[in-house]
Amino acid sequence: MANNMLKIEYVLALPNEQLQEYQMIEEGSALKDALSSFALDKKAKAMIESPIYGIFNQSVELDYVLQDGDRIEVYRPLQIDPKTARTIRAERKRKLLNSKK
Repeated sequence: MANNMLKIEYVLALPNEQLQEYQMIEEGSALKDALSSFALDKKAKAMIESPIYGIFNQSVELDYVLQDGDRIEVYRPLQIDPKTARTIRAERKRKLLNSKK
């Protein structure tokens, strides 16, 4: 009896491009077992020291059991804290408004 296969998408978002790959993975496979099936995962691990994985924008553990249609996403470390980025944008806006007065 053949095992059912799941269609899984793997997405790697880089600063200048978004790469995706599809594979058929055996039903019941955990994320950690499926990662080696994706060529993009090798690229991700070469570029990102400790990648964090998620499914549809939700961080998951490596023992997460994949479901048909899941999209594996690789999360890169933040370049800047979001609060700091907002503060910088607000300061730039203030300076721009003050310079027009």
